[in-house]
Amino acid sequence: MSAISFDALLFVETLTETGIDEKQAKAISTAVHDSYKIAEFVTKKDFSLFETSIRADLEKLSIELRHEISDLRKDMNTQFTAVYAKLENLQLHLVIKISSIIGGILIAGLGALGIFIKALVSTFL
Repeated sequence: MSAISFDALLFVETLTETGIDEKQAKAISTAVHDSYKIAEFVTKKDFSLFETSIRADLEKLSIELRHEISDLRKDMNTQFTAVYAKLENLQLHLVIKISSIIGGILIAGLGALGIFIKALVSTFL
């Protein structure tokens, strides 16, 4: 923070010109000067430096966030690829299982048809 300049002599002269006793004017001047010493004021320069610092921090956070989002996308793509591979594997196993069930049903159906035909032929012969 920056100090504010204070012209005590000019302050006392201004007060005495308005009719305040010089001793009282000096006391008031001292009190005002002391209050300026302990007070902290933000100047335009201070504020500008603070603003620059905040903007730099925000830019840094923005870059970090973009990197984290990019990494997250890569992780998600990897996981999706693994899930798709598992789904394809399950699909293949289901096709094989369903094919074997259908094949068994066809064989059983053909066997039953064979028995039916044999029984039909033996009935007519």
